[in-house]
This record gives sequence, C-alpha cells and structure tokens, in this order.
Amino acid sequence: MPIIAGNSIDGTPNLGVKILAESRRSQYWGIEFERHAEEGVQEYWMVNPDKKKI
Repeated sequence: MPIIAGNSIDGTPNLGVKILAESRRSQYWGIEFERHAEEGVQEYWMVNPDKKKI
C-alpha cells in the first residue's frame, strides 16, 4: 500500500533525511533521533553540509 497521498505522507517512512541549518545543528542531534525512533522511522540521516558528514 502506498504511503504518499497527494502532498502528504500517510504512515511512517522507512528513511528520514534532514539537512541541518547551521544555526540549529546542535539542538537537533539528540532530539530528532529520539523523536523519529519513537514514531517508528527505521533509519534517519542528518546531513551536516559544512563538515560533509552524514
């Protein structure tokens, strides 16, 4: 069953990817991983473009 419905996602994706803005990087590392794990996201990547790090 597809989870994409129009402009929204109906269900939990298997992979989440976030490009971190420089001004908010430090506050996201722990919070985002915990929140998405609780929601059932199986894999979550945070991209730090300055350090070229995922």
